[in-house]
Amino acid sequence: MRIRFGQDLDGEHGTLRVDELDAKTTGPLGLLGILEVQLGLPHREVPAIERVMAYRECLKRCDHPDRFYHKTFAVDDLETARTLLDWRDQWHLHGWSGVFSKEAPARLSDMQDVEAEASGRVPMSEGQRLARVAARMRKRKPRISVLELCEPLEWHPWAWQEVLRQLPLSMQSPRPSASPDCLLGKLQAAFAAQASGDLPPKLHWVDDGSLAIVRGETPVSAGYWLSTLLSRSPRETLLVVPQPDALADTLPVYDLPRPNFQELSAFRPALQFLPLVLSQLWTPVDIHGLIKFMAHPMCPIPREISTKLAETVAAYPGIGGEPWQETVSKLQSRWEEKGLEWERAAEKIRFWLEHERYPLGETAPIAYIAERVAAVADHFRVRLGDPDPVRRAVFQGGHAQAVACHTALLALIEQGETGIGISKLQVLVNQCTSKGAGNPFRFAEAGSCRKISSPGAAVDPAERVVWWQLQAPALPKPYPWSSVELASLFAAGVRLPGVTEELRKEALNWQKSILAAQGQAVLVLPPAGQEVHPLWLMIESLFEDDHKPQVADLETIFERPGPDCRQIETKPLPAKRRWWRMPQDAKLSPREKESFSSLEAFLFNPYQWVLRYHAKLEPGKSIVAGDSFLLFGNLSHSLVERYFRRPEALRFDDEALRAWFAPAFDRLIETEGALLLMPGRKTELQNFRAELLRAMLALQAQLRAAGVVKVEPEVELAGVFVGGHLTGFADLLVTRADGRRAIIDMKWAGGKKYPDKLAKNRHLQLTLYGELVRQQYGVWPDLSYFIISQAKLIAPDQSFFPNAQRIMRDDDVKDEGAPELWNRFLVTWNWRRELLDQGLIEVAVDDTEVAVAPADGMSLEILNQNYNEYLALAGWEEEL
Repeated sequence: MRIRFGQDLDGEHGTLRVDELDAKTTGPLGLLGILEVQLGLPHREVPAIERVMAYRECLKRCDHPDRFYHKTFAVDDLETARTLLDWRDQWHLHGWSGVFSKEAPARLSDMQDVEAEASGRVPMSEGQRLARVAARMRKRKPRISVLELCEPLEWHPWAWQEVLRQLPLSMQSPRPSASPDCLLGKLQAAFAAQASGDLPPKLHWVDDGSLAIVRGETPVSAGYWLSTLLSRSPRETLLVVPQPDALADTLPVYDLPRPNFQELSAFRPALQFLPLVLSQLWTPVDIHGLIKFMAHPMCPIPREISTKLAETVAAYPGIGGEPWQETVSKLQSRWEEKGLEWERAAEKIRFWLEHERYPLGETAPIAYIAERVAAVADHFRVRLGDPDPVRRAVFQGGHAQAVACHTALLALIEQGETGIGISKLQVLVNQCTSKGAGNPFRFAEAGSCRKISSPGAAVDPAERVVWWQLQAPALPKPYPWSSVELASLFAAGVRLPGVTEELRKEALNWQKSILAAQGQAVLVLPPAGQEVHPLWLMIESLFEDDHKPQVADLETIFERPGPDCRQIETKPLPAKRRWWRMPQDAKLSPREKESFSSLEAFLFNPYQWVLRYHAKLEPGKSIVAGDSFLLFGNLSHSLVERYFRRPEALRFDDEALRAWFAPAFDRLIETEGALLLMPGRKTELQNFRAELLRAMLALQAQLRAAGVVKVEPEVELAGVFVGGHLTGFADLLVTRADGRRAIIDMKWAGGKKYPDKLAKNRHLQLTLYGELVRQQYGVWPDLSYFIISQAKLIAPDQSFFPNAQRIMRDDDVKDEGAPELWNRFLVTWNWRRELLDQGLIEVAVDDTEVAVAPADGMSLEILNQNYNEYLALAGWEEEL
């Protein structure tokens, strides 16, 4: 077998394809696997977390107060175990035998003691596997005829050198590929001279096309330019893309075959599922995580059920409250109407959502967590046979993560642990997904150019080499050991390369990509202001001060389009128009049933009414938990409603109300307002508690002073008007002993808005509800607002509520009231209906060109456009 071997060649796709039997190009992991197979040394790959857990046990066995790692191990045992295991693996890779001299510093002596426990207990590292291979090769040689090195032997770790020395080696040294007459060839010759220790002569910039340096204002514009370049000869190009950035999705846009942009990420959907499941093991409930779990594409709960429950939680954050139970009941009825088995779906709701939870600051039983992780593994396992290879790859990633996590939890149980807190559990899950997973949708397509992520993988020449986004890389860091410890490590046979030596290797590897270019090298610099790669600084230093490389501005190039560019016709966005006119044959018939929310749009911004109820346009839904005043309003309404459902509510004095309030409020927050229990919300919660209690005491006092004998919360109202049926819900319908009724519309905030509506006789919502009560009982009720956050009841007069704040009507409407407003509403509705019948739809998004309503109708108002879901469809103004 003929093998070409390089440090950066594992997983790369930048080599030329040659029809050759029994030959392979590979990196360290590939060659190690070949050697183990040929030498009869089988190796079982284990997840990294399994090695960490085994090493953790060794650290625990050796731990006592004098150990250097004792304090950090007590605080974060998993991260301590991972860090010290990295030390151990690094030492073995560079020649450590597992022992130090008696004079070794304390930290090294402690590591030697732990090594005595770890030997044979912790799965082998790369260095230990290599030591085993080297020992076997002294007795038996693998079937390798030639091993061609792409880097000098001394560049490799010591354990690799011990193996490579026993193989028939040849050396492939990087050398210039371009003609020596062009600028690129001269730059390559300068690199070669530097590598030999010589001082090359300064270069003079010549724009001969062999070396191009370009910069785009954004990666997207640079990607467009690159796509035009690649469209002519993609197979002759080698792309160097250390960070895929936007390029992975840019090339397919321009109909170019995508190279292999397969980068590992811990943020793949399958790998997000387990963390979401585990985030739900604690109280208070993580509402945002709960919604994400139910909206996740791999949620085990049927989509129809999980979506409805997620919407319920978004409006009423919590589990188990009345809105939750009501939604579950409706889902069950709908499910059974379809003839589906509800009990199986209900069991999934109980297992995945209504399960036991533990206080956030405490530990949860590891056995319980392991059970839930095993359920996640089973959830993915049954999908591993999916016929679609893309979905199968996704499920495999999630299954491997869950299995690794489950194995780690069982290891903790075996090591005597019984509980685990949220922080430690998060560390464990992170270590189970440290490498991440690939994106199955980013595969190499036929006819694509060669692509590498490491510049050192440029071992074959290419007609053109393009280094995409020449950004600053991560550089080697100093070792975490003192000079005394480094000396002891050297004495123990650990041959660690120096930082200066590592930097030199990096520099020579960067130059490989330039040396591989035969006809042209293209360097795409990052946008101005971002740190550039040291290679660019090295190249600049090789040129004369007055003849530095010229950087082409892509925006300037785009202003002079070449033959490959096509002109795109600019189409302006639709302009704003105050009126839309429908075709003559189009008719918008009245709806059978209206409510205040629909009539408000009909009267004041008809295009919203048309788009929502006739065009049936629904805005895209993003399920997000409500917050601030919306949440406070929902919670306040719920608690007031529950209080007045109690027959004895009106007989309660203040002390009885306070006694009822405390547990009822806590239960409400837990089941419908759990957002306020999340970290950082304590002060907000306490303020809300105090404001709501004050409001309920004030409301009770108002009812007591008015002599109210009956309170009906959330009363459904129904009636008719000239346009059809009218419906609504009154927050509170209250009745005095003399039979006189009043409606109280509760608002969380609006201390200026609602008094203004009463003053101007524009309280349309209250008036509509009042008319529906009048139709039912024959008499207009009194109308009022209760502003919860201010604990204030406001009304046009004090005839019903003697302690209400009276809002005097303005002079121009001082003789009017709700009946007059109802008549004005009917006139305005008829006027709007006539306009619609004529095909005219008003688009009222600002106060210009306001339509003139009939004199005996309502004055028109501009609705708050922050709540206009169709604002983008109203048209656009051209920016100057």
